Amino acid sequence: MKLPHILSAVFISPLLLAASFPIFAHHAFPTFFDPREIVSVEGFLTGVRLINPHSYFRVQVIDPNGQTGDWVFESNPVASLSKAGWHSDSIPANSKVRMSGFAARNGRPIARWRSILVYGQTAEDDVRLIFGQGQPPDREWRSRVEELGEQCEDIQGGCFVLDAATLDILQSEFMDMGVWSPPE
Repeated sequence: MKLPHILSAVFISPLLLAASFPIFAHHAFPTFFDPREIVSVEGFLTGVRLINPHSYFRVQVIDPNGQTGDWVFESNPVASLSKAGWHSDSIPANSKVRMSGFAARNGRPIARWRSILVYGQTAEDDVRLIFGQGQPPDREWRSRVEELGEQCEDIQGGCFVLDAATLDILQSEFMDMGVWSPPE
């Protein structure tokens, strides 16, 4: 190997390594979210941003004192959500939802999406339960949802339609787990 090639390799290699650093610097799930602390909030979906490197769902909640606040649920990149059938209006704006996720370690109203329960327009309407594309929900209740619910047509692999009676059964069986837990 000639000396200019060796010198080029010596000087260019550190530059290539430095340029690739942002790829390695992307945060890991447990750095920001606590896999042992699950939050569940109920409110109205006010925004969906399907973007990279993470997509986001914004939920407006009303606390017991009547004050409104926003929760943000982080999800997967747009490519993986699109592959599963997601698009920006998969859940209509201002739909009543209950979202559960893994709480942010810093205590802010941010969570890693785990599941979304999308309520129908009336109490008699079916609801949709959509599992997150990241961390899996508890196997026990997911198996029960798969047993009792009907697979959604538009979102593959993680969406089930539940009637009111089925929803009542699931909430009574799994009250302390994730989306079934009482809202914050």
